[in-house]
Amino acid sequence: MSKGVVKVSDVRSVDAQLWQILEQRRQLIELEHKEQLLDELGDDLYEEGTVIRFKKTMPLARERTLATREYTYAAIKADSRWWVTGNRGTSDGRSWDDLRLFMIEGKYPTTSFEVMQTAVVVGETKS
Repeated sequence: MSKGVVKVSDVRSVDAQLWQILEQRRQLIELEHKEQLLDELGDDLYEEGTVIRFKKTMPLARERTLATREYTYAAIKADSRWWVTGNRGTSDGRSWDDLRLFMIEGKYPTTSFEVMQTAVVVGETKS
């Protein structure tokens, strides 16, 4: 083969390596985001009645497009457990660690969250 000629197989090999590097970079960014989110959430020092509202962006089900939908969840702390809206909630509440894992799990971790306070928890009065 003469000088300056590039084989198709060489181009494909470089292309595959580039995609592998880009995927590794995406995974690193995702891990950094999850670590930052866990740091921001911290320990469960939240009072009873605290509400955490968080959002996840997920692809539309059964769609062959890049279309996504943003889902908003709310978790309220009551009886030392976290109760989550949506079909991922559990009937006996979640521990703080379980809630944090739900917020960062999968390909679609939480994109944003905010901590709010409720005025009154059932069975308690706010002083």
